[in-house]
Amino acid sequence: MKRKLFIIFLTGLTNSGKTTISNLLFKYFKNIGLKSKNIDGDKFRKKIKNFKFNKAGRIFVGDRKIKLAQKFRKQGFNVIVSGVAPNRDWRKKNKKIKDFFEIYLNCSFKETLKRNTRVNKKKFLNSDKNNIIGLDQPYEKGVSKDLIINTNKLNKKQSLMKIVKFLRKKNFIN
Repeated sequence: MKRKLFIIFLTGLTNSGKTTISNLLFKYFKNIGLKSKNIDGDKFRKKIKNFKFNKAGRIFVGDRKIKLAQKFRKQGFNVIVSGVAPNRDWRKKNKKIKDFFEIYLNCSFKETLKRNTRVNKKKFLNSDKNNIIGLDQPYEKGVSKDLIINTNKLNKKQSLMKIVKFLRKKNFIN
């Protein structure tokens, strides 16, 4: 039986685990023989050289990732996409895409700061304008998500297995 192809979009605050879980999911798919592609938000931004973190910049990058994901799916791949995607309306618009699953990685801003090893936290928190979702820009929670994973409580393996269980229940993987 031929399996339906899907797109999984991992969303949540910076350092909520999107890249880590998308990489684990990609490896899992490879191990079970599932043809897939992984579009990581940070790597994608570098590739297209767009470092505008305002609302318009985030939507532009998100739209480009989704177009690429749809292209890969047409080529026969299941696709994992990760990105903050803080705009509720943007995420809701993408829910119209067939077999598109939004997975929200719920993680407190306090925990994301603990995980962030790249910034001087004191300087970071005292800066006027960081364009940081959760600090000076909101993450607009909505109802479009298909699955919530609390990465404050679940480790990366538990988070991975929750996605696997979800995909099995939806009959997208065995």
